[in-house]
Amino acid sequence: MFEKIVVRRSAQNTVVTLGEIAEAMLFYKRVHLVLDYGALVGLITSMGASKLLDFLSRDDVTAVYCDGSVGVYTDNGVFNRHAFTSMRPAGNQETGPLKKKKEIIQFIFQVQGKLEKKAARKAAEKFEKLVPIKSFESNYFIEGGLIKAAETDLQQANFVNEVIRTLKNGGLIIYPSDTVYALGCDINNLKAMEKLARLKNTSLEKAHFSIICNNLSHLSEFTRPIETSTFRLLKSHIPGPFTFILEANKSLPLAYKGKKTVGIRVPDHPIPQLIVEKLGHPIASTSIKDDDEVIEYSTDPELIAEKYQDLVDIVIDSGYGDNMASTIVDLTSGDPEIIREGKGQL
Repeated sequence: MFEKIVVRRSAQNTVVTLGEIAEAMLFYKRVHLVLDYGALVGLITSMGASKLLDFLSRDDVTAVYCDGSVGVYTDNGVFNRHAFTSMRPAGNQETGPLKKKKEIIQFIFQVQGKLEKKAARKAAEKFEKLVPIKSFESNYFIEGGLIKAAETDLQQANFVNEVIRTLKNGGLIIYPSDTVYALGCDINNLKAMEKLARLKNTSLEKAHFSIICNNLSHLSEFTRPIETSTFRLLKSHIPGPFTFILEANKSLPLAYKGKKTVGIRVPDHPIPQLIVEKLGHPIASTSIKDDDEVIEYSTDPELIAEKYQDLVDIVIDSGYGDNMASTIVDLTSGDPEIIREGKGQL
């Protein structure tokens, strides 16, 4: 026999069934069940409350209960917005609102197991002793909570292909970073670069757009050879909230021709890193300024989408952004010189 198996809801979203558990017991010494509302209801219905609790008491069976179910909703507005949501039983007219985990488990045993209130309470108490109850917002399943991680995955999965097509076709995007929201375009698309410059009320000759990379491997494409000490400084602060100014080489994209220096940035954020990775090369970027002189940078993605809906092709909503830009560090003289204080600390 094999040592241990984890039985959980399948990738096709089917719940754990009694048949799957029975099959696992034939080939594995120990079985660990990841239960949710649907699985618990199914097992209570098929086994009965008493037999289920006896089964969970076995030495070769362990389990964890996910307090809630994950769903997804899509808001089809100006831009498609996708988000995860966590749901759990809320009670009925007889019970009123159920807020405590113990009350919810008792409610499930009472309704699905057809138990009297007192018997359901005892069943819930025994279940809690046998099975730890964990929420999706906790760090039990993944650091930072499953909802937050799933939200990021959903955004990446739904947006990345559309974003790459848009960039390749010369479109402009607004994306989140580890600092403020920023405008971006394909660094090799001259027409897109010109559109970006016009949006910033400047010309390509006068513009200073940062080059967004996903790691240091792109350095040699844009910069002259750098000293070992400079490379070490870069490596120790990248990815992070910094823009490093370096001497440019002669292989710059057409839109950067004539520039003696370039600003290199590697945000510590999965979305711009994924965009650069899938696009196959860096993007040009500039921060989004706010019309408010006090706020300086726009942080609310919904307000950003409203303002730029006729000016850009895609706004990637990743929640509120920071209101502090990257720290700009000039490394052209060898010694770091801070040009603009920002979020990063050397």
